[in-house]
Amino acid sequence: MNLFTAAYRSLPDDETKPMYLKTGGTVTIDEAAQVLTLNGGRMTIGALSTTTTTSESTPGGVLDLSKPYTIQIDIYAVDGDTSKKFQVYVDNNTTGQANSIHGSASKIFESLIGSLDSGLLTIDSNVGTADSFIQIRTETNASISIRSIAILYQDDGAEDPTDPEEPGDSDDPGDTEEPGSDDPGGSDDSEDPNDPADPVEPPKSGPVFLDDFLGVTDLFSASYMSLPGQPSVPMYYRGGGAITVNLAEDTVTLSGGRMTIGALSTESTKAGDEPPLGVFDLSKPYQIILNLTSASGDSGKKLQVYVDNNTTSQGNSMHGNASRIYNQDVDSITDYKIVIPSNVGTSASFIQIRTENGASVTIDSIAIIYEGEPDPTVPVPPAIPTGLSAEAGDEEVTLTWDPGLKVTGYTVRMWTEADPMKTEIDTVTNSVKITGLTNDVTYYFTVEAYNAAGGSGESNVVTATPKEGTAPESPKGLSATAGDGMIALRWEAVANADGYRVYQWHPEEDLYELVASVDRHSYTVTGLENGITYYYAVEAFNKRGTSPKTGRVSATPDAALTNRPLGFASLGNEGKGTTGGEGGTEVTVTTAADLDAIMRAREKAKSTEPIIIHVEGRLTFHDSMLDVKDTSNISIIGVGTDAIIDGFGLKIVRTNNIIVSNLTFVNAADDSIEVASSHNIWIHHNTFSNGYDGLLDIKEGSTNVTVAWNHFKDHRKTSLVGHSDNNGSVDINLKVTYHHNFFDGTYSRNPRVRFGQVHVVNNYYLNNGASIDGGGYGIGAANQSQLVVEGNYFENVNMPIIVGWPEWKDSPIGNYPGYVRHVNNVFDNSGEPHSNESGLTFNPADYYAFPVDDPHNVRQLVLKYAGAGRTSSEVPPDGEPGGGDDEGGSEDPPGGGDDEGGSEDPPGGGDDEGGSENPPGGGDDEGGSEDPPGGGDDEGGSEDPPGGGDDEGGSEDPPGGGDDTTGGPGNGGSSPPPTSVDNPPSNEPDTLIKTEEHGVVITPDHETVEENGRISQFYTVSSELLLEAFEAIAIDGGAQIIIEAEDNGQSETAFVLPVDVWAKAAEEGQDVVLSVRIGEVQYDLPIHAIDLQGIADRFVHADQAAVTISIARVTDQVNEEILSEIESSGLTRVAEIYEFTIQVSDGLIRYEWENLNTYVVRTIDIAADVSSTNHLTAIWYDESKGEWMFVPALFVTEGDRTTAIIKRNGNSIYTIVEHQTTFRDIQGHWAQSTIERMASKLIVRGVTSEQFKPDQFITRAEFASLLVRALGLKGQADDSFSDVESSHWFSDSVGAAVHYGLVHGISDELFAPYATITREQMAVMISRAMDLVGADVPANPSALARYQDQDQISSWAVEHAARAISAGIITGRTADTFAPQGVATRAEAVVMLYRFLKAVEFINP
Repeated sequence: MNLFTAAYRSLPDDETKPMYLKTGGTVTIDEAAQVLTLNGGRMTIGALSTTTTTSESTPGGVLDLSKPYTIQIDIYAVDGDTSKKFQVYVDNNTTGQANSIHGSASKIFESLIGSLDSGLLTIDSNVGTADSFIQIRTETNASISIRSIAILYQDDGAEDPTDPEEPGDSDDPGDTEEPGSDDPGGSDDSEDPNDPADPVEPPKSGPVFLDDFLGVTDLFSASYMSLPGQPSVPMYYRGGGAITVNLAEDTVTLSGGRMTIGALSTESTKAGDEPPLGVFDLSKPYQIILNLTSASGDSGKKLQVYVDNNTTSQGNSMHGNASRIYNQDVDSITDYKIVIPSNVGTSASFIQIRTENGASVTIDSIAIIYEGEPDPTVPVPPAIPTGLSAEAGDEEVTLTWDPGLKVTGYTVRMWTEADPMKTEIDTVTNSVKITGLTNDVTYYFTVEAYNAAGGSGESNVVTATPKEGTAPESPKGLSATAGDGMIALRWEAVANADGYRVYQWHPEEDLYELVASVDRHSYTVTGLENGITYYYAVEAFNKRGTSPKTGRVSATPDAALTNRPLGFASLGNEGKGTTGGEGGTEVTVTTAADLDAIMRAREKAKSTEPIIIHVEGRLTFHDSMLDVKDTSNISIIGVGTDAIIDGFGLKIVRTNNIIVSNLTFVNAADDSIEVASSHNIWIHHNTFSNGYDGLLDIKEGSTNVTVAWNHFKDHRKTSLVGHSDNNGSVDINLKVTYHHNFFDGTYSRNPRVRFGQVHVVNNYYLNNGASIDGGGYGIGAANQSQLVVEGNYFENVNMPIIVGWPEWKDSPIGNYPGYVRHVNNVFDNSGEPHSNESGLTFNPADYYAFPVDDPHNVRQLVLKYAGAGRTSSEVPPDGEPGGGDDEGGSEDPPGGGDDEGGSEDPPGGGDDEGGSENPPGGGDDEGGSEDPPGGGDDEGGSEDPPGGGDDEGGSEDPPGGGDDTTGGPGNGGSSPPPTSVDNPPSNEPDTLIKTEEHGVVITPDHETVEENGRISQFYTVSSELLLEAFEAIAIDGGAQIIIEAEDNGQSETAFVLPVDVWAKAAEEGQDVVLSVRIGEVQYDLPIHAIDLQGIADRFVHADQAAVTISIARVTDQVNEEILSEIESSGLTRVAEIYEFTIQVSDGLIRYEWENLNTYVVRTIDIAADVSSTNHLTAIWYDESKGEWMFVPALFVTEGDRTTAIIKRNGNSIYTIVEHQTTFRDIQGHWAQSTIERMASKLIVRGVTSEQFKPDQFITRAEFASLLVRALGLKGQADDSFSDVESSHWFSDSVGAAVHYGLVHGISDELFAPYATITREQMAVMISRAMDLVGADVPANPSALARYQDQDQISSWAVEHAARAISAGIITGRTADTFAPQGVATRAEAVVMLYRFLKAVEFINP
């Protein structure tokens, strides 16, 4: 309705005059949500006219504000520039507070938008007269949405009419504002709520409290939910234990945790307490309703609910033992809807929910209602779908409709006149394509939404008649644009095409070669040779046929074309795209004054002469913005790595063809860059941080803008596209491409888009939103904007893509939705992205071709190439699998590959609730107790940033690899190639067996072969020779057969052994190690390490199978690549790089044996002089992640020779490095030396490059990941647990830990990855790890005798705890307490792992 009409609401004594008058800006009302929004707007309430107020005059009003009163405003949401204000005036309808009969006192309230939260705002005042009015206002670029407004006298006993659950009558959201019925001005009798002639409308019924955890990130934050009237105080407090939030499911899990709801204080309750303690009126009979999704735990462990008690003892309350109103074994809960009736409480109470240790419940919703009121948690069916439309095709019909709320799925019903029986089709999306229909038959359709409560009822009926199609026409407008080693092809879409085939024409043969078949009308051909002209043609196809090919186009790739933009900036400018000042005068500026002088002169002359301006050094300026205005054809390029724009920004207005590159923007007093009313703008390879407003804002219809390879960090509002909500007529023309940018912890607007068309492709997002209050986000689509989001990598982003849904009360981008499609993105440890394709018409391929990188490679590419100091010439060719280089410092995000600043636990998680409950207790070899002070829970920290699981390092076959090889980066196979090299004649016998102290040594004959310059030696051991060696072992004793080869510097040495003799020895129970040795490199393989039964199961001729053990030096090409990765990680390599492989073949089938039954030993000689073995680390290359990882190893020094004895149960590439690291926050810490040693060995990582956070608690997933890494295990996919998704950073580590039996879930379906881990759980996992590595450490039951709390150790953990204590891996928290249920810190976990690795001889003492 129109808010500003008397038809909506009139003055009480004049039905022709509206109650509300608009005095400026934008004011709207959402009827469906019953919400009023001021967006840079102001309006009066109760004013008699719009006559402007002055210090001497007023139009008067109908509100009696002559005595003290309170204005209560129920805020639904706030948005916009947090530095702008919300204001309330009395008898003032202007923006100047002095323009009132009350002077400056007329402004009775003012607050920054950023300081306001949703909930009840209370304003007390005595400014006014008996004939007053009020005005509410938001400054420009600030928005506030309001549910209701009420004015009460301060001595009025009437109830607050702004009940947060019932803001007012649905037809009149404001009519409960006044206690006197229809008279807001009020006569004297209207002030008396008991006056029978003028009664007060009774408050509507509703729940005392209701929460279904929609959109919660940090539960214990006022930004999620605050106490009524206290916007800075959170509704929830953690009392202890583990409490986690599942963003995807909107649930909260308590695992041995407790929390209060509605408490005024965290001070522990006691028996003598008096109210008020909380915000709930529980003075009359009520019910608490808990809707659970799961309940599990140990027998006898409880779920408990308390009133006015925040402890674990039921007597610590004013109600005594009656405070515990619910106490139930979790394993006996069968009905997941728990209704708890009670009359325990006061008019100012709170409640506490608790699970005992060993018990876990997941809560979907919580409600408190008075007895006899309806249950608000009972689901209701969804509304009938609207907007159903049908589009007919060839033997198919596509249906679309508007998405609904609280919908589980949709049922589409279809019928014809000839067959009225309805066919039902289920879908979970708001569109469906139905194929296989009969052409020329009319079909009828309806759709019905449903959820757990039932169906909505059917929609309106639509019809469609499929028609036979025709073969598509030939595509038009084919063009070819060359780049560096690439050609981008683009053509016009053909309406009825199912796809397109791209052909390369070879003129010398007049031959068309098929290059690709695609479903879009663009394609980029990569991997081309520069300087050669290539020819292409395209044809369209559908099921009816194929079009003629287009005419041929040609282009010539050129390395010089690297400096051309991609995306929208490649368009326009008379077909040249954005070229900046190319070919123009070149000047260098060293001061902002020089730069400003150039720009002012060009503005005055309206100059279009091209110019390249080189910026050298740090520039500061006297103003907040330096204008680049009314000119064109300019490149502003930083010199070197230290060109800095400090304290100001560039304002690019009515300016065209501009390039801004290689600059670092810091400390801007306004925007770092503003682009307005301009076109052809290319902003690339810059670094932005610590600005005041936006880092990069693009508005006023600017077009053909590309933002690429930039690093955005340390800022709240990154990049806004679109000026304001009411600028759609201009900003609908915005066209922007964002690609390969690093949004590094930036809180929001990455970007936020109004109205424009934006392509967001191949960007890396890290920790966006979560670092402040959980309300931030990655990409925001609002105000009818059109976004395509593809090929991006989101890591630790709670809300990666959001749409401004009207019903989203806390939307950070307002409630005017945009349209967005996301495709082929990686969401790593991130929330669910929004999608809204119902009105999307934008397709980037309609404008340009873009070579989209595999999103799994984006992280490495962006970390390596984005930001200032990394110019466009350093941009990798399309398809480069990433480099993993960490160019330094805290700029680089946690985790992954070669990131020295990588975090084991990325920033952002949880709350640390506790204090020093268990102080250090001595006796520890680390200089303090094993478990230092700590408390509370770390809900969200992750040990390893996501980035694993998929192949980060590039293609499935790594560089240099070929077919029929042993795998790994380019290390040929073990099958002899065809070309033989003549061997010099030998006078030695063909074979030689000699006996040594520990066994026998075989020196078999060998063959040397060469292929493509690669020399390999093959040593073949016959069945007779191997049998003779086994017999010699049996006769002479010993346990080792060594097969020795010469080290002639060859690329690869392979040893071929028969399986039949090997298998026979194993069956006879011989405990023999087969070793192969080349010089100082040796591989020891117990004969039981290979699953010989598995060989029989896999091969046709298992009796003819042979095992090939290969040791290969990595080829020079790959060696250079891997060496670069090692060096960029700050590691110093001190040994050659070797690949160890095992293949088994029966002549028909070849199988590579990667995983072994036990840990085996590989010995590598260290060529370099090393100062200390404490700094040496053996590493293996995990190709699935593209990362070098720690591998267990001992280092032995004899004389001047040091040898690494590597232990692992799998094959891979290995080498030795030297490395040292430390962290600023562990200096003087009791575990400093251990943390430094473990971090130097790459076993643990810091939260940042400078912080480790040793006293932060560690979760189940984190410790599982640490243990898997310490054991050198490879990740394993596992879909057993519903709370461990493949996109989670820890998924493959948890999978490996479960696969190897180190840990189990808390139930068959739940792992509880974010639950903190207890000391007894760690003891169990470490004990199982000892079993895995074959450590013979028996449990000594007496080891527990000295601990007074040994009876608190769970029965399933007793033996494991005794074993860990016996091995010296875990000690007590004090001399006589073990604290089995105590949660562990990061430092404790590192120390325990360190002791474990020493105990099993996986690292040096």
